[in-house]
Amino acid sequence: MRRAAPTPTALPAARTHAGSADQNQQQLFKLIREGRFAFDSPYWDPISKEAKSLISAALTVDVSRRPDIDGILAHPWLTSQAPTVDITPALTELKKFNARRKLRAGIRAALAANRLKDIVRGEFVMPPRAQDSGNESPRA
Repeated sequence: MRRAAPTPTALPAARTHAGSADQNQQQLFKLIREGRFAFDSPYWDPISKEAKSLISAALTVDVSRRPDIDGILAHPWLTSQAPTVDITPALTELKKFNARRKLRAGIRAALAANRLKDIVRGEFVMPPRAQDSGNESPRA
């Protein structure tokens, strides 16, 4: 799932890191804090060089080389005339994302309604849980 606002991606370690999304995000942030990030294609292709320059400057690890707020506000990306950019691809992706999100919400609502109906009728049976199978010990 790619969002309309891309984020820099960390270099190889984050791309190959296996685990949960939270672990991947923690690893990504760690690498960005270390200054190890890239602007991956095709997600960053429509972003101007000036915008990438501003982001890179703001993420500079060495505080003495990182621009302060005045330096950020004076950056050419903020002071120049904004170019006309076709945002149709980003809007298309956003619409797809929202459609998937709404579909998932609808499916969850239908499942919940069916479960509630079964509970009211007294027909609902709790599905077995993986940890409950096998060695059952009586609870005190």
